[in-house]
Amino acid sequence: MLEDRRTSFRPGERVWFWTLVTGGAPGESIRHVWRHEGTLVSSVEIDLGGPYWRGYSYQTMFPGLEGRWTVDAVDSQERVLASASFVCAAPGAP
Repeated sequence: MLEDRRTSFRPGERVWFWTLVTGGAPGESIRHVWRHEGTLVSSVEIDLGGPYWRGYSYQTMFPGLEGRWTVDAVDSQERVLASASFVCAAPGAP
């Protein structure tokens, strides 16, 4: 279920990325890979506990992190399973 999907955030806000994995197995994992302007900021490993598993990670948009962002859910072979992009912009910025 999609909840409050947005494409623009302000400094100080927290951005959450949720994934639902089906067909996985205990002991497997996925990663959420966060990039700001194409540069790796964070990679969060999410261990799967079964064939139907939800996981999340978040990134706080601190001042100075304005610009374009992407977050990808990737498997152990670096295949992108899901992706989202958004912008962090100060109030009044174009």
